[in-house]
Amino acid sequence: MQERLFIRFQEDGDALDWGVLAADANQFSEQGSLLCADLVSLAETADKREVILLVPATKVLTAEVTAPTRNLRQMQQALPFLLEEQLIAPVDSQHFAIGERRDHQVPVAVVAKNDLDHWLQLCTDAGIVPEVAVADAACLPSFDDAWSLLADGAQLLVRPARDQYWAVPIELFPEALAMHRGGDAESEDGADSILALRLYQQSPVALSENLQGAVAVQNMDIDSPLLLLARNYDPRLINLLQGEYESTHKQSRSGRPWRLAAMLAGLSLLSLLAWKGSQWFLYDQQLAQVQQQTEQLFGETLPGRRMTVNPRLQMQNTLQLGGTSDEGFFTLLDKLAQSLGPDGMTPTSLSYDAKKSELRVDLLARDLDALNRLRQQLASQGLEVEMGSATRQGERYASRLIIRSRA
Repeated sequence: MQERLFIRFQEDGDALDWGVLAADANQFSEQGSLLCADLVSLAETADKREVILLVPATKVLTAEVTAPTRNLRQMQQALPFLLEEQLIAPVDSQHFAIGERRDHQVPVAVVAKNDLDHWLQLCTDAGIVPEVAVADAACLPSFDDAWSLLADGAQLLVRPARDQYWAVPIELFPEALAMHRGGDAESEDGADSILALRLYQQSPVALSENLQGAVAVQNMDIDSPLLLLARNYDPRLINLLQGEYESTHKQSRSGRPWRLAAMLAGLSLLSLLAWKGSQWFLYDQQLAQVQQQTEQLFGETLPGRRMTVNPRLQMQNTLQLGGTSDEGFFTLLDKLAQSLGPDGMTPTSLSYDAKKSELRVDLLARDLDALNRLRQQLASQGLEVEMGSATRQGERYASRLIIRSRA
């Protein structure tokens, strides 16, 4: 069965968790945590896998409306007016996604367009095309006789029913529970009805001590919040990628073969032109591309500087004088290259901050010992080395090194 790549964006908007899960598996085959800025490192992992985005439930409003029509397009047009009174923000700034219709009732998920655009832009910049985007709390287990809760840091993800889910700070849950239950706290004979809560947690959470009324809490220990959500993902959940976002999604996915065909056609045309002797035209085009790439690299490396006749010499001289250190870009790069060989390191990206005289490199290594040996070897050459936390990617480890000369 096809594997799925689950990407869960954190509430703070800066980090994410990810894991690869087969449809019949109970554990991730690969998993890790990343900064959103490093999402590109998952592009190869995402290839040929179904990509599921789990977005914060705090950003998604759920509602249920009585369907005024069976026509899906007309229903989508009517939703903003049906839910306008429940929304604080203008309806034209919100995106409305529709779930499965049951009788005359239709579940709806509402998310700000700015938030959805942000998550999808992160994926686009990383070369990742998601098939589905759902609220993370929607992937909690669903029970007819109990609520599902997930203690996730300082907040609770809550799923009272199949199409109801939300998130709330843990300390505010008693008030939220009382408001949600309303008049349902008593049974028909006047006695308090018992509400069952199944609390999934990695560490003990003192929840029942602050709850009022007849409530029974069943604690369920878990190893990973993302694994719980991934294992309970249901394709029938409300997919936020509908309407204008579904169109964008399909174009980005279906466009791949057409882009490949266009590239092949272009190469054939260039070959034909070359065969006919149109070399000068091709040389002129290549020279223009090189010039454009040179100007772009110069602007990124030395912002605000005016390019001279020999940009390479100008960049080399400036970089070697940059910062407070006498070690320039090429010197740092040379020392790094000399240290990479023995352990089979693979650099995946490289950047240089001229203002800080700082070289930043992302690496893949066979093991953690190899990363530590590289750091020690660079330090022995009189360099300061900062190594970020390593994450496992398949059979290798990924980490970022920041290298600078000692003051």
